[in-house]
Amino acid sequence: MSEVAIKMPKKMLELFQGDYRYRVAHGGRGSGKTRTFAMMVAWKGYIFAKEGRKGQILCGREHLNSLEES
Repeated sequence: MSEVAIKMPKKMLELFQGDYRYRVAHGGRGSGKTRTFAMMVAWKGYIFAKEGRKGQILCGREHLNSLEES
């Protein structure tokens, strides 16, 4: 078995530990939330496929039309 090193902000590490159905992150701009979630969704999809699990994984993000809305 091989190992994969995934880089993410330290504050996001705790969010992805444990076996939870839902994971949510709140906060300001520039903290790496979108990229970290996208990377972890891809990783989880890979792990599930290797285990033969079927289903859907949803990763959503609020759309903002302007900086004033953020």
